[in-house]
Amino acid sequence: MTETTTPTLAELMAQQTELERQIAAATLSSVQAAQAVMARASTGKVADDLEALQASLPANGTAHQQIGNVISVIRNVATWLPSEVSRLEALAAEPQSEEAA
Repeated sequence: MTETTTPTLAELMAQQTELERQIAAATLSSVQAAQAVMARASTGKVADDLEALQASLPANGTAHQQIGNVISVIRNVATWLPSEVSRLEALAAEPQSEEAA
């Protein structure tokens, strides 16, 4: 029977770091594509158009609230995506070897 050893915490953390790097690298292009979509003038215009329509709806109505939610999502995601792209780029970067550091 072969003996199995339990990885140390340091080994597990290193594995987790490598997996997170690989996940970031695998998702970066999709997040960059989403950022490009959100940066389109037409995307911002959707929020502007909805805001104009929202003004004609009763403030206590579901339609008013849901349109407000959509506007918030469009604007908040558009401002969040650049920082997420930067975070993924940094995470996806190949780790420096100790000799290079």
